[in-house]
Amino acid sequence: MIGFGIREVISRSFYAMLDTKTPMLIALVALILNIVLNIILSQFLGLAGLALATSISTIISSFILIVVFKRKNGWDGYKDIVTMNLKILFISFVTVIISKLIYNVLSFYISNNSAFIIVIFFCLIFYGLLLFKLKIVDFSIILNRFKKTP
Repeated sequence: MIGFGIREVISRSFYAMLDTKTPMLIALVALILNIVLNIILSQFLGLAGLALATSISTIISSFILIVVFKRKNGWDGYKDIVTMNLKILFISFVTVIISKLIYNVLSFYISNNSAFIIVIFFCLIFYGLLLFKLKIVDFSIILNRFKKTP
């Protein structure tokens, strides 16, 4: 899943710079690699080999996209992007753990559906507060837009 996400983000970065050829060529290489790996790995692992082959080819194509993007454009602010993503990953992890704990406690006292709805609202507020507290820049931009709207 990580490979798919990275590939989508970097591909769209190329598209934003009006470069559709580079992601297409890298996708072609990934497709050929995926076919070869599917043939090889499915013989040994069956259906699991198909999934593994797809994951491997996606991760490799994501890596190639990153390398090509960095060579073509440089990568100013790389550390800021990594730091922000690590903060968001931490916030997501904490929110998932807290939500699971709250759901388990609430489900003893109220119905599962009610507990689920309460947990969703709590997590939205909790996640937003953590984004604000850890100073995620993109979240601050969104908040400022809401403040400016009449």
